[in-house]
Amino acid sequence: MRKLLPVVAAAALAGSGAFVSIAAFGGSASAAKAPVAATCTSLVGDTTIGAATGGDPILSTVTGCTSTDTKVTGDALDVASLTPPSTSVGTVYFTNGKTVTFNEDTVATSGLDCPTFLGMAANEQETTTITVTGGNAKVTANGGFNICAYVSGSGDNTIHQESIGPVTL
Repeated sequence: MRKLLPVVAAAALAGSGAFVSIAAFGGSASAAKAPVAATCTSLVGDTTIGAATGGDPILSTVTGCTSTDTKVTGDALDVASLTPPSTSVGTVYFTNGKTVTFNEDTVATSGLDCPTFLGMAANEQETTTITVTGGNAKVTANGGFNICAYVSGSGDNTIHQESIGPVTL
């Protein structure tokens, strides 16, 4: 009979509503994990976009990457497919074999200190917001970056882009 007492006590408390309060205090004592972020020093890339191509993937080199849990280190290749006018999806492939998949939204901005590229001034200044959607690098924090874009050519335009400041994802 002594072994049944705790079960009877729990049943009695459940009827009074006190059991719910006790259960709440018995929840997980661990704190929520902080989001895992990756920060890179720069992003530089090129693509061709125009009537004939319909838009090639944007291939960018991302350098100087670190993360808050060391899953992401070194450099990466960012492969994004542009869906005009302002969104893209892609994957960042890090040299250590880790990946981050993302959705990206870009809006025009101004006031960036864009350098010249091959004697050309930046045609566009943009702010990009990244929403992480997966990958094996376990990056969970969203991020973004500012970018200067240089468009040359006619018909099929070559676009060169460079980040201004850090790239976070």
